[in-house]
Amino acid sequence: MPTPKIPDVLATRLSEDLPAQAAFPWNRAKWEAEIHDVSDAGSVLRTLPDRLDRETVRGAVQANLSRDRVLGAFVPVLIWGGPGGYGPFRARRILTGVATRGNTSAVVDDSIRDRLLSGAERARQAGAAEGFRFMNNEGKINYLGGAFFTKWLAFLLNDQRSRRSRGCSHPR
Repeated sequence: MPTPKIPDVLATRLSEDLPAQAAFPWNRAKWEAEIHDVSDAGSVLRTLPDRLDRETVRGAVQANLSRDRVLGAFVPVLIWGGPGGYGPFRARRILTGVATRGNTSAVVDDSIRDRLLSGAERARQAGAAEGFRFMNNEGKINYLGGAFFTKWLAFLLNDQRSRRSRGCSHPR
């Protein structure tokens, strides 16, 4: 299936520099309670500052991916994308596939790590459209929709130039 052409208005927008983002606070205690058993995530949470912005999250994603800490890289993306009170529950739901309250004891689905990593590799090698296609089809993760997996794909790329050259949107 050929990759569709990016609309001109979107291509123009993607070529612009990212606007500065004000850092926002996040609730470390709520996140720690929900991801207590997620490999590598606890150590990541302890290293994140009390206020997050786009570049801090990008740095955490890059640092953790370089150490093969895929879930540790993914959690900061979820915090950035859902800083409100619902974010920690949403993260637990994605990581376990269990959508009910009280899912804190549900087991983390080990296959999620592999699907996130495969989506990342496809985006890096074949471009964002292929990463999107994979994450939206055979790499689909329950409760992880396009609004969040596109953030994952965008944050895993190193800088604005590499994002542009691969046709990947930047997170907002």
